[in-house]
Amino acid sequence: MKVLHVITGLDAGGAELQLSMILRRTRHESDVVTLYNPGPVADMIRDQGTSVRDLGMQRNTELPALLRGLIVASIGPVCSRALEERGITPTFEADPPKLGPLVAGLKQALENPQGVER
Repeated sequence: MKVLHVITGLDAGGAELQLSMILRRTRHESDVVTLYNPGPVADMIRDQGTSVRDLGMQRNTELPALLRGLIVASIGPVCSRALEERGITPTFEADPPKLGPLVAGLKQALENPQGVER
């Protein structure tokens, strides 16, 4: 399985160092995408053999345009509202708002992207 990790930046903070640790221990092939500010942890992750790409965003308002054409899953109405407040329309929302329906919805979206209700 190939996993894509998307993170705002890779400055030396807790989440960034945690991602580096996860990547060292995973058995899955992974890539990392930073929205802006690849930071010093990007070099650590590259040294471990994982690809890191920086999208070079200048403002977080560019995110909706970058997500066009991608599947954006929401685990429930609170998450959907937060996404919509940032100009991002979820492809689907899990109903009920639990992990099982979220995974089932992702599976359906990956198998039949045209058949997902938006």
